[in-house]
Amino acid sequence: MEEQDLTFDAMGSHVRLLVGEPGPDSALRPAAEAVGGARAFVEEYDAALSRFQPQSAICALNDDPREVVPASPLVRRAVRAGIEAAELSDGLVDPTLVGEIEDVGYVTSRAGLAGEPLPEALAAAPPRQPAHPRADRRWREMAVDDEAGTVTRPPGLRFDTGGTGKGLAADLIAARLRGYPRYVIDCGGDIRIGGAGALVGGDDAVQADDRHDRAAAAERPCDPAQKSGVFRHQATLDPAVM
Repeated sequence: MEEQDLTFDAMGSHVRLLVGEPGPDSALRPAAEAVGGARAFVEEYDAALSRFQPQSAICALNDDPREVVPASPLVRRAVRAGIEAAELSDGLVDPTLVGEIEDVGYVTSRAGLAGEPLPEALAAAPPRQPAHPRADRRWREMAVDDEAGTVTRPPGLRFDTGGTGKGLAADLIAARLRGYPRYVIDCGGDIRIGGAGALVGGDDAVQADDRHDRAAAAERPCDPAQKSGVFRHQATLDPAVM
C-alpha cells in the first residue's frame, strides 16, 4: 500500500507523519494533501501554544492581568488537557510550574541544541528521589468555560503545555486523519496509530520506525477518544481547533 512519509521539526522536536493513500473510490483527499494539511496544523498549533514565542496565544494568556481571560478553542483545549493530566496524575504532571522550570534554566527553546551524552547527564544530575506533587496544587485554580469562551485563573499563574502538548497534537491530527486506511503520527515520541490497515504485526502492518522510544497502540476503528500519552482528552472535537 502506498503512503506519504514526512518528517519535520516542530514543537522543539521532530514530527513524523505517515499516511496511507485512500482507495480509488474514496472521497478523502490524497495522502500528500492530508500530510500537508497536518503539517500546517502542527505549525499553527506550535505558534499558538509555545511559551518560547512571545507572540503566541499561550503567552498572551499568561501575561494577561485579568482573572477571566477570553481564549480561543485551541487554547481552551490545551488548558483543559493540562488540567486533566494533573487530575489523573494527582499533580505529578503539573502545567503551572512555569516559574520553577525557568528557575532551573529552561527559559528558551532547546530546539537544535545538541544534548549531553546520557552517562554524563546522569552523572551531573542531582540524586534521584521519588517525585511528588507541589503541595499547593495550583493547577486546581485554573478553569475552562467553553460556553463563555474563557480561561479563569489568578493573574500571574502561568500555564505551560510541555507535559501534554505533543500528545494533544497527536490526538488532534488523528482526528483530522480519520477515515484514512492507516496512519502513524509521531510528535516527539507521543505516538498515535490508526486506520483499519494499521494492524500491528500483520502482513500489511505499519512499521513505527522512529528515532524515539518505540511505542505504539493499534486502534481499530480510529476513535478520537482513545488515549495518547498520559491523558484522555474530550472526545467531541470542536471544528474550530481543527
